Amino acid sequence: MESGVPLLNLLCDEDISSLNSNLFDKNDNPFDSITITEPDCEFIESSFRKETSFRATRVERWPESARLEAVKWILQTRALFGYHYRTAYLALIYFDQFLAKTCFSDGKTTWTNRILSVACLSLAAKMEESKARPLIEYRVEGYDFQGIAIQKMELCVLHELEWKMGVLTPFAYLNYFTAKFCTEKSRLHEIATRAAELVMAIVEEINAAENRPSIIAAASVLTAYDHNLESAVLEDKINSIPSWGSPEKDLAFSCYRLLQEIVMLKTPKSAVIPSSLLANNDSTITSKCGSKRRLNFGDSDEH
Repeated sequence: MESGVPLLNLLCDEDISSLNSNLFDKNDNPFDSITITEPDCEFIESSFRKETSFRATRVERWPESARLEAVKWILQTRALFGYHYRTAYLALIYFDQFLAKTCFSDGKTTWTNRILSVACLSLAAKMEESKARPLIEYRVEGYDFQGIAIQKMELCVLHELEWKMGVLTPFAYLNYFTAKFCTEKSRLHEIATRAAELVMAIVEEINAAENRPSIIAAASVLTAYDHNLESAVLEDKINSIPSWGSPEKDLAFSCYRLLQEIVMLKTPKSAVIPSSLLANNDSTITSKCGSKRRLNFGDSDEH
């Protein structure tokens, strides 16, 4: 893409405490312990198996500029309403899933893009938030959508998605992968926070409906841990996930490389990379983040 959402701007001027309050429930502090229990592993393994709905559609029906506008509006409105980050990501999964199944005439692209963004965020909020905002509070510049119109679009989305709205997001895995990949207890808070930023940054570059949330979460945590991991170290960490086969591991590598580009090209180094890493930064990445990336998760749909 020629223009993108800068990584730090995705936080919409929120401070770290605000980020963490939106990431984790008040009674769920993931930084008190780095122990992964057997029930935790069983839950994660079960969640991995539920990700089969995330598959490549191989069809591009929507202008990338329109999708970028939807991403920006959803992220900005999430911040305005104080919604969780997982709510925004879930809204974009709905958005991408819907567009993969539906065709619209070019003349209706702008109007449809706006009201679809509203409907998807509203539906995601109803799934994730304890207090979802009423439809009248959803504002789109240049449009005055009536509640009944938004409700009709919500029904269209529900119909196309076959009412399967309980979808996993990368945020379901952040605690697990942070504990799995990081043995330094003092860094758990930092890594989980930065990984959340990276999850929200990569959603601009990929189709949220195609890419497995566990892969996105793992790569985001690894990038937050160190965006310049040597290949051998990266391989060892990815190999520590017992249920992942070669397809998942290859995709995690690809996602990590994409996140490297995002970190290097979209964010001031001093704002994202610890000074200790800056001193040893020998990255040779020269490519630019271009059009929306396809990490090709179709090969691992059966795992």
